[in-house]
Amino acid sequence: MNKSCNLTVENVRLIRMVMDLPVFVIGLVLNGIALVVFCCKRRWTETQIYMTNLVISDFALLLSLPFKMYSYTHHWTFGNDLCALLVSVYYANMYVSILTIAAISFDRYIAIKHPFRAERMRSPLKALVVCILIWITVGTLSASFYMKSVHDHKNQSEFKCFQKDSEEPFPHAFLLVLEIFGFVVPLITVAYCSAQSICTLQKEQHVSSQEEKTRSVRIIASNGVVFFLCFTPFHVGLLLKFLIQTLSSQDHCNLLQKAHTFLHVADCIASTNCCLDAIGYYFVAKAFRTNIFAPVQKRIIHQNTHPCQLSAV
Repeated sequence: MNKSCNLTVENVRLIRMVMDLPVFVIGLVLNGIALVVFCCKRRWTETQIYMTNLVISDFALLLSLPFKMYSYTHHWTFGNDLCALLVSVYYANMYVSILTIAAISFDRYIAIKHPFRAERMRSPLKALVVCILIWITVGTLSASFYMKSVHDHKNQSEFKCFQKDSEEPFPHAFLLVLEIFGFVVPLITVAYCSAQSICTLQKEQHVSSQEEKTRSVRIIASNGVVFFLCFTPFHVGLLLKFLIQTLSSQDHCNLLQKAHTFLHVADCIASTNCCLDAIGYYFVAKAFRTNIFAPVQKRIIHQNTHPCQLSAV
């Protein structure tokens, strides 16, 4: 590297404000309504527990957005500790959302593809345990990120929060964990489980109507597409920036600035998932309950009940 690069986000400030402000307002309203609705439920199912966890993580991410928007137009004046905490909360909740969506896809796959096994594998308690494990795992990584962020800005009196303006790359191990376990594995899980669920639904004869089956298939497919479109650009940008920082041996400031800009735009795209989650998974829960799982439950009862018992019901 021949010279130091001073990375900026001047050219994406307007894009960030145009995208982040509607996401904050719409996402706060939709997730707030969803949280109230879920909390008023008398009986908690596996899907509702996962979705409540998703809403909580999206809600926490949204609450950090005003500070993020402020940081793009002002020098940070609220202290190093608060900055590190907000950045950790923002990205921790992004990965809690990613892992929770993967868990919802897997739970739905088990219920649709293996309904007999689902009776043993699925329960509200197990769903709660999975959610707790997700928070513990992501929280541990987030704590290490928090400590590093505090250390990086320890002697700086003036800096901009939410902006990594140096060309020092992330530690290799940390980035590897984010890319593989924070994105690639969940992406494969969502893609595989969604594809298998759709194939099973298309063959299913017990769904009450073709229209309902088609609607359910479209909802599952759209959730998979939204996941891919929201989170892929960010992780591609993260990897590209890392490769430029570590592998380039020439004057690479211009290329690095482009990767830096792309990463910030991709981060905006990723945050829109907070709004889409609240809309998409409401329909998933409704379709899953009325069109998918209920007919499957009836089939299980029918196939596991003696004819004499059926006549007595």
